[in-house]
Amino acid sequence: MAMWQAGTRRRTAATVLLISALAVVPVAVVGPTAAATPVTAPAAVPVARPAALTPVRVSLTFEAARAKVGTRVDFTVRVRPYPSDVAYRSVKIQYRDGAGWRTLGSLKMRRDGTVSAWVSKETPAVRSYRAIFPATPETARGISPVRTITWYR
Repeated sequence: MAMWQAGTRRRTAATVLLISALAVVPVAVVGPTAAATPVTAPAAVPVARPAALTPVRVSLTFEAARAKVGTRVDFTVRVRPYPSDVAYRSVKIQYRDGAGWRTLGSLKMRRDGTVSAWVSKETPAVRSYRAIFPATPETARGISPVRTITWYR
């Protein structure tokens, strides 16, 4: 597209893209009556495929599937194989409510790829939990199977 300066007949330099069904060809346009001349496109650079990420298995285990309101329920998260990079030593614990998954917290993991903590609830409910290990440069993201606790009075 050529751009016109306001109040004059002089055109500024612009680049026009001609789009065909299969390719985009850059074309240079200069001056009010210049013909479109194709610009040589750079040679295609081969893109290296990224190495396949190592899949991880994330497990979430609770000590009980039913618990009295106000009591603590201990849980353990285990990630296998665990990445060697210390910068990625955390796991998110999430629970599901009416609006979707909410993050309960993020926990630092031990060097063996495990973390232990507890949850408690003050009102009767059935609540689903899961653990998420974020993707790292060497591993894919991992999500544990959903585990459910029934909180009763």
